[in-house]
Amino acid sequence: MKHPIIILLLSILLGSLLAACGSKTVLRYSVTGTAEEVSIRYMDGEGVLSEETVVQLPYELQYKVGSAFAFRIDVTNLSEVGDIQCEVFADDQSLGKSDGQSFAGCEGTYERQGSKTQIHFTAASNDLPLLTDEESATPTESATQAPAKEIDLGGAVISAIGNSENGASLYLFDTSSTQIVQWTEPLPFIGSADWSPISSKIVLNTGSTGNVNSYVTELDGFSPIQMTKITSESDAYPDWSPNGEQITVDAAASEGHHIFVMNANGTNRIQITSGEKVINSRADWSPDGSKIIFSSLVDYINSTLMVANADGTEVSTLLEAQTDVGYMNPVWSPNGEQIAFIFDVKGPEASIYVMDADGTNVHAVTQTPAYSINSIAWSPDGTRLIFNATEETNGFRGIYMINLDGSNLTYLTGLPEVNLEGFRFVPQGYITALPTQPVQLFP
Repeated sequence: MKHPIIILLLSILLGSLLAACGSKTVLRYSVTGTAEEVSIRYMDGEGVLSEETVVQLPYELQYKVGSAFAFRIDVTNLSEVGDIQCEVFADDQSLGKSDGQSFAGCEGTYERQGSKTQIHFTAASNDLPLLTDEESATPTESATQAPAKEIDLGGAVISAIGNSENGASLYLFDTSSTQIVQWTEPLPFIGSADWSPISSKIVLNTGSTGNVNSYVTELDGFSPIQMTKITSESDAYPDWSPNGEQITVDAAASEGHHIFVMNANGTNRIQITSGEKVINSRADWSPDGSKIIFSSLVDYINSTLMVANADGTEVSTLLEAQTDVGYMNPVWSPNGEQIAFIFDVKGPEASIYVMDADGTNVHAVTQTPAYSINSIAWSPDGTRLIFNATEETNGFRGIYMINLDGSNLTYLTGLPEVNLEGFRFVPQGYITALPTQPVQLFP
C-alpha cells in the first residue's frame, strides 16, 4: 500500500527547547484512535524496520537510543472504521504526529548536541486527489498521469533527489527525450543539491544520522573526482551564488537557527541573520547576487518570508507573519522580478503562490491545494513553474509543470516507489547525454 509523504517540518532546530538528558534518549511510539484493529510497521532502536504486526489500540513502543537516531512508524487501519493517530516522542518531547482514517505514518531523524537539537520530521496520511478544480474561483486543470511526450523547455535537463526505501539518489530528467535515469547510487540521506553556475561542480547536503554536512563535488562528466567537505557542523540547504563564488547554508547558531554565507571552498563563513527564538532557512540568491530571500519562523510559530542584502544588511519582511500557515521554499524568478513560494496551511495540502519581488501582488498559481508539494523551480524562461506533487496512481511524488496563470498543468514524469524533490536545472550545455549506470558519490 502506497501513501503520499507530507512534509510538515524540515530541518527545524529548536535550540534549547530540548534539554540534554544524558547519553541515552527514550524513543517512544504512541498509536491511538478509534479504529478496532490496525497493523503497524516501525523502526526499532537499532534502526531496523520491523515486519507488519497487528495490534489493538492504544499501543505504545519504546526504546533506549543514543543522542542521534532515525525513527519511523506506519499505521494502517484494518477495520475500515474509525480513525488512527501516531505520535513520536524523544523522552517527553513530541517530535510530531500524523492522523488519518486509513493510514498514518511518521518518520525522520533526531540529533542532540549539547543544548541544540535538530529534528527532521515527515508525516504521511490518507490519499487525496491531486489538483481538483472543485469550488475554485479560477479552476486549476487536472493533470493527466501519462508522462508528457513533448516538453518545450529548450532541451533543459532537471536534476532531482529521489527518496525510496533504498535511500536517497540523484536523478536526471532530460526534457527533450522525457527520459529519467538514476545518476548516483543511494546514500542514507541527501537534503539538497545545487549546481555551480560557472564550473563542473555540485554542492551536496548529505551524510548519515547525526553527521550531515555540505560537500562540494568536482565532476568529470558524471563521475566525482574530488569531494571537499566545506562545513564541520550539521547544516542544511546549501545554495550557490549566481557568480559561483559563495554558498549559503542554514544552521544552528548561538541564538536560534540562521543563514550563513561562505566562500565556495568553505572559508570565511559569516552569519548574516540574527535573533533569538527564530528559525531562518531555505535561502535563495537573487539572480544578480545582491539579495537573499529566506523563510523565517519567528518565536518558533509565526511564519513569514524575509529578504536581505547578501551581506545581511537591510533585512525586511515581505509577508505578514502568521501562526497557522507556513511560507516555504521561496525562489526568485530568472529575471529577479518575482518570487514563487509554497503556501502550507499546516495540514496535508499546500499551494504554490507567486508575488512581486517587493512582496506585493501575491496570488495563487495552483488554485486548489495539492497534496505533498515541497519543491518548486522556475523554468529557464521564467514563464512556468516546475513542482512536485503526489501522483493519483501510485501515491508517490512526481514532477509537474504549470503556467503562471494556473493553466496548462502538465505531468512530466515520475517513478514507482520514488519520491522526487529538490529540483534544479542543470547548467545549459553541461549534459549532452544521460549516464548509462549509477555512480558512487563517495569512494
